[in-house]
Amino acid sequence: MHRSIALFCSLLTLVVLSAFSAEAQDITEKMRALDELQRAQIQLVQSEKMAALGNLVSGIAHEINTPVGAIHSMHDTLVRAVVKLKAVLESDFSEDVRANKGLQRILQIIEESNRVIENGTQRVTTIVRSLRNFARLDEVEMREVDLHAGIEDSLMLIFHDIKNRIEIVRELGALPRICCHPSRSGDGGSG
Repeated sequence: MHRSIALFCSLLTLVVLSAFSAEAQDITEKMRALDELQRAQIQLVQSEKMAALGNLVSGIAHEINTPVGAIHSMHDTLVRAVVKLKAVLESDFSEDVRANKGLQRILQIIEESNRVIENGTQRVTTIVRSLRNFARLDEVEMREVDLHAGIEDSLMLIFHDIKNRIEIVRELGALPRICCHPSRSGDGGSG
């Protein structure tokens, strides 16, 4: 009889352990599924944030580009007008222009100002282009890209942070264009 009770207890223990083992395995699978779901949710939220950031940056780039285009256009008109003014002054008042140091200084200031305006608008245009490239964060399609342009765009975006502290030396060799997802860098995505 003791043997029957011992056998019954052993069988009962096996049944309980088997049920416990199945339940533990089920809990482990549910925990894995929950973990995968949480990771997918985090990736989805991150993707939504990046898409929103891309839209914001794209909108800002557009808003900046409009007045910069007007400035660039008016600057071009100003440069041509100054060239014409100098030509008229040289042809009609050449002796007076050369003798008038104040007028010479004013013309130099105008020329220097025009160079500063041209450099500034070119820099803003380059920054806007970099922002637009950055705003394409949600691109799905792969495309051919120039790595040198990507490096230059990245440097332009961080220029303000590094301009007085780090000297960048560019020694870029010849590279073929590559096919990739240009907006995916360091996010764990393929490309």
